[in-house]
Amino acid sequence: PSDVKNIVNQEYLDSLQETTEIEALYLANNLQEGFIFHYLRQGSEDLINDDAYRVQHLFEYLTSIDENKLKEAWKYAQSKYPILRLRFAWKNQLVQVIDKNCNLNWTSIDLSSVLDKLEQQTRIKDIQEEDRTIAFKLDASPLIRIYLIKLNVNSYQCIISSHHAIIDGWSNNLLFNFVHDTYVKLTKLNISEK
Repeated sequence: PSDVKNIVNQEYLDSLQETTEIEALYLANNLQEGFIFHYLRQGSEDLINDDAYRVQHLFEYLTSIDENKLKEAWKYAQSKYPILRLRFAWKNQLVQVIDKNCNLNWTSIDLSSVLDKLEQQTRIKDIQEEDRTIAFKLDASPLIRIYLIKLNVNSYQCIISSHHAIIDGWSNNLLFNFVHDTYVKLTKLNISEK
């Protein structure tokens, strides 16, 4: 408990580390407390259909994309920014838990065989709508999902879906710039994940 400034007792700390090693633990801020209250008030995951705190961004890339390098850039971001490894716990006390590691929630979709551009856009809208029906489990990291959609060799769209508890309007640009700058560096240097 002293490693986390005695925010929680040993028993609670042990339960938080049952399935994964944690890097840090913080008290939830007032805004996050409101998110958790709203989440718990909605009931079971199956009943959570309010997407008020789910945020979606859609990027269009009019160039070829090295999918592995873009995915790697997102992994670097996840390593650099602990908020991308955040989950909440509220059993004994409402806390932010930063997992030491977590999987990147990445989905690749290839629509290049669909030649009709209107049909491609319809499918992208369907993917966006379906994603908005998937509630984030606030007690499981990560609270972000990334979909890379290939339209053709020189056209991609990327949907980034996150919970507002981890990313706000001020931090979006910082995160997206880091990912894109890292992608460019990885591509130019031809560095691959070790």
